[in-house]
Amino acid sequence: MGRFLKILVSVLFVAAIATLAGYVYYKHINQPVGDVVIHIARSGEKGFLDRNNIEEVVEKFLKVNDTVKIKDLDYEAIEEEINKNPWVGKSDVFTDIEGNLIVNVSERKPVLRVFPKRGKGFYLDKNGDVIPLSRKYAPRVMVANGYIKTSLIKGHDNIYDTVYKSDELKELLYLVKNISEYPFVNALAGEIYLNSRGEYDIVPSFGCDYIKLGDTSGLDNKMENLIAFYKKAYVYEGLDKYKILNLKYNNQIICTKN
Repeated sequence: MGRFLKILVSVLFVAAIATLAGYVYYKHINQPVGDVVIHIARSGEKGFLDRNNIEEVVEKFLKVNDTVKIKDLDYEAIEEEINKNPWVGKSDVFTDIEGNLIVNVSERKPVLRVFPKRGKGFYLDKNGDVIPLSRKYAPRVMVANGYIKTSLIKGHDNIYDTVYKSDELKELLYLVKNISEYPFVNALAGEIYLNSRGEYDIVPSFGCDYIKLGDTSGLDNKMENLIAFYKKAYVYEGLDKYKILNLKYNNQIICTKN
C-alpha cells in the first residue's frame, strides 16, 4: 500500500506540474504583445541598418488590429520580411517571458567594394554575396577597380552563381581574403587594380607606387616575399626608394627605383 501511495503522489505531482505549465503557457500566448526590443549585431556602432529600418517592418505585423496577442504572431513571416532588406544577414524573432517581442538582426559585413567599368558599384561579403551601396554609410574596406567588366545580373546575388561566367569577381574576392590573412599586407594594401591585361596590382597606402601581382597563383608565396622585402627595405634603404615592386615571377621581386 505504501508503494502504491508513493506512485500515486508522484503521478499527481507530475500532473499538477503539467497543468501549471499548460496554464502558464496559455496565459502567456493570450497576452498582448509588449514592447518591441531590437538588437542589431555588427562590428561597430554605425552601419547600414538602424532601428527604424527594422521597426517599420515589425509594425506592419502589429497593426493588424489594436491588440495583437502573442498567439497570433507569425514569427517566420516577420523574419522573412526583415530578411528582404539587402543589408540584413539573418534575423531571429521571438517573445520573452514578459511578452516583449525580441528582434535580433545581424548586419551583413562587406570585405570588398567593387567599382566595375559599367553599372553601379557594390560590396561583396566573404561568401560572395552582393551587398548594395548605401547613401548613409560607407564602411572602410578594400577597394577594387580598373578593368572590371562583370556586371551584376538581377536576381542573382551571389558571384558563385553559375550565371556569372567570368571569374573576375571570384578572383578579386579570393585575393582580398588572402590579403586579410597577412596583417602587414592588409594594412599596406589600399586598393586592388585589375589592369587591361587581366593582371592584379596592389596600390599601397605607403611605400612604393604600386605592387604588381600578376595572376592569383602562388599568392601565399608572393605575400611572404613582399613582407620579407619590406622588412629588409625598411632597415637598409627606407620604404620610399622604390616606385614599382614586381612579384609576378616565382621566388623573386623585380624592383624599379624612383
